Amino acid sequence: MRSFVQNVYTFTDFLSPSDRYRFGAEEEDGVPCLSYGGASFAERKMVRYGGESCYGSGEFPIRIVRIYARGAKFAAPLTHRDYLGAILALGIERNSMGDIWANGTEAYLAAEERIAAFIVENLQSVGRVAVCAEVAQEVPPSFAPKTVEERVVVTSLRIDALLARVYDLSREAGQELVSDDRVSASGKPVTKGTYEPKLGEVITARGFGKFTFLGECGTTKKGKTVVTIARFL
Repeated sequence: MRSFVQNVYTFTDFLSPSDRYRFGAEEEDGVPCLSYGGASFAERKMVRYGGESCYGSGEFPIRIVRIYARGAKFAAPLTHRDYLGAILALGIERNSMGDIWANGTEAYLAAEERIAAFIVENLQSVGRVAVCAEVAQEVPPSFAPKTVEERVVVTSLRIDALLARVYDLSREAGQELVSDDRVSASGKPVTKGTYEPKLGEVITARGFGKFTFLGECGTTKKGKTVVTIARFL
């Protein structure tokens, strides 16, 4: 790869967790790599190849754009889809953008440096709401995804058993989610019901939601395992 041959940092486009898994975003031919998406809680991230010996600063070419409604108290609430649609309508490709964190009348977006400048200059409205856009230093912590920790009693650490308990399903329904290719662990497809999630993995069940597996935290008097998860709201 170019990073190894030319001894320079190279960067991918923004990749989803599943894209990073398929892309193979890991150390390659001895070239270290690092992922970042503009915030510690970003899901879509760039991958940087190259280490300290490479030329250049190694800074990710990512800028944060703040988008807010003019006269916010009179604006209709805007969704993630509204913001995404308005930006794509400018002719911007999705892989040039990372996550969009929205709360109704304000949003923050991670974008490639050159794309961020274009959005600031050209985005005038989202839906029927007039907006302003500006470069921001960071995404406020209040925009981080909200989660709630829960304790779940399971008969085993198998993914089908865990899904059944988390989403109040039968064991067979949990297995069907896996066999229907609807389950992933931090972007990696889960193809067997016997899979046991690793500490910190984000389990996504398409159509049901996602949660982070936080590990075992005890056993019941009947010997069943108690695990902790952080469910995304």
